[in-house]
Amino acid sequence: SLWRAAQVFRLASFGYALLASQLTSYTHYERQTLSWALYAGMAIWTGFAAVALSRNWLRRWQLVLCDQVIVIALMLAGRLVVDVQWYSGHQTLPTTLWVANAVVSMGLLRGQLAGVISGFVLAAISIAARGLPVSALWLDSTMPALVVVGLAIGAASTTAKRTFHELRRAERAAAAAIESGVEPAVVARALSGHQTSSAHRMDVRTRRDGVTVIDDSYNANPDSM
Repeated sequence: SLWRAAQVFRLASFGYALLASQLTSYTHYERQTLSWALYAGMAIWTGFAAVALSRNWLRRWQLVLCDQVIVIALMLAGRLVVDVQWYSGHQTLPTTLWVANAVVSMGLLRGQLAGVISGFVLAAISIAARGLPVSALWLDSTMPALVVVGLAIGAASTTAKRTFHELRRAERAAAAAIESGVEPAVVARALSGHQTSSAHRMDVRTRRDGVTVIDDSYNANPDSM
């Protein structure tokens, strides 16, 4: 699933943050011990989140919300580790790549709009944490990178959810038709030309509490409900 694939990226991005950022930058930090403690926390959250999100241990919206909070806390914690003058010219402590995990999770859970908003908010906090002016939000590469990630992952998630429910609906229709005596070849031809073009036909949406709502209210009226 997309959630499991996203956790592969989570683990890989932590490896990048550790090897390409922390190990090459910690000598510049004023509080090196604190930086390693923060990375230990990153490692714990990375492992827990990867397993919990891929196996759906807890409610995903809770995990995704925690993802946002932890990422923000780590970006701001960089100010405690190193001088703001040095920090302003480099990535935040957890790196932009690792921060993108929170955007990916939000995009998977809530779609394009939520993914874009998450990317924009985290980019703004990254700019603020590094002590950069507001104008840097449009000049720094962090904002477009995170926003594009949110948009792309959100779109992929929305499409995948819609496709999944369409396939389940097609399976039930095919099973009912075959059970009624329709030839499988006829069912296959009918399904191959199927299109959903009307509004409120199998419109799949996910609420904030993680509940999936399928809007199939086309042609409905108060008397029929």
